[in-house]
Amino acid sequence: MNTVRRIFAIICIMFISVLSTSCSVVSADPESLIKAPSPTGELADILKAFSKYVGNDYSLIFPRTGDYTSAYVMNDIDADGQSEAFVFYKLKKENYILHVNLLKKEKNKWKSVADYSTSGTDIDKVIFADLSGTYKKSIVIGFINSVDSSRSIEVLSYSGGYIQCQMQNSYVDFACNNMDNDSEEEIVILCDEYRDNLAVKRLAVMCNFDNDSVLIRNEIYSAEIDRSASDYHYSGAGIIEYSAVSSVYNEVVANTSPEIMTASAMYFDAVKNEEYITEIIYFDESTKTLVAPMYDTKTSSNDLTLRKYGKTSKDINSDGSIEIPNDLALSGSRLEETVYATQWMKLYSDGSFMDVMTVYTDDEYKFSMTFPDSWIDDNNITVTHYNNTITFSLWDNSSNRKGVDLLEIRMISQQSWDTSSNASSQYIRLGTKYGKVYLARILETENKYSISEEQLVNGFKLK
Repeated sequence: MNTVRRIFAIICIMFISVLSTSCSVVSADPESLIKAPSPTGELADILKAFSKYVGNDYSLIFPRTGDYTSAYVMNDIDADGQSEAFVFYKLKKENYILHVNLLKKEKNKWKSVADYSTSGTDIDKVIFADLSGTYKKSIVIGFINSVDSSRSIEVLSYSGGYIQCQMQNSYVDFACNNMDNDSEEEIVILCDEYRDNLAVKRLAVMCNFDNDSVLIRNEIYSAEIDRSASDYHYSGAGIIEYSAVSSVYNEVVANTSPEIMTASAMYFDAVKNEEYITEIIYFDESTKTLVAPMYDTKTSSNDLTLRKYGKTSKDINSDGSIEIPNDLALSGSRLEETVYATQWMKLYSDGSFMDVMTVYTDDEYKFSMTFPDSWIDDNNITVTHYNNTITFSLWDNSSNRKGVDLLEIRMISQQSWDTSSNASSQYIRLGTKYGKVYLARILETENKYSISEEQLVNGFKLK
């Protein structure tokens, strides 16, 4: 790992070409290894073929996070229309070196065709990516060394009967996506730059590969991000708009609005000083640069997305863009009992945010409700609880007290609902769960802040 820091201190990338071996590390706790399960069907056939190759004295290794959390991973890596199998394991006689074994199905029989010794002792996550644009996939694995908790990404491909390592590098998180609108996926690695064995900077690094899945050194791009963050979680990729500004634009057509372009941006949520932030990474095609728009170079930090609660970014309205959650303190909250709603914010090309949707979530009564736009415009809604009843009211800032009640949501037992003679005429039934009926009553109908029955029913969800 020191070699990586020394050779590529600025961009955090080291290119390694190997055939079937790499460094090995001894596990500190072999007794904690998970025993092999008893798979059925095709997995049983894979296990039989794998055991024929390796014997019986092995332990399976399971990725901790990501889309693949099984010790048996299936994917069509050579674009022949048939999936191959990868098995992650350790042999006790080898002091628990972590291996990746590749099996292919030939004439309806599975056979081990390649084996690779890794540099880690445990697996963080596994990603398959078409890095070459040929529909052939590499397997990108994040390894953890249990001795010092260091993390190393290895990019592996299968060719000529061998599993080959195209790249190895330290990381704090990574993901794959088509970032520059070509036919290939790129790897974006979040990693630290070191100086005198001290981490002095954190970078997002985008790596391009050629048609042979070889790292292209002159197509490595980086952008600085907040070094104070930890515990990253990749939340996905979504379309983002940005202004295409170039020197030609500045000198020749300065009075013309810049072209608005779109890019596929990656969203990484992270912990920062017991709070949460979101890093956004995209590639600016007009300037050929990697951009981290949330990072402030003056403060060397990202505080624009700082929030108290750990909700992860997601495409809340299925429009192809990922929204970032923001904690919105509701009016009338006391400092010791602040009531929050979640604003889902979309980033625009000028760096501003727009409220896409605001949702109040009641953890005690297990429901959420989307606020109508009128409730957000002036941020003057307050929420009170009393006897299984939640009331949404206007907050009178001039007198600093609760004003007109707009909506009431109540929980009653199924029996009470069944025996009530006039409940159905007074209340709107929203749903039933946990043995309780959720009812609503619109208390104000002639106010600009009044909620309609359609808005209420469409925005209400039980948890």
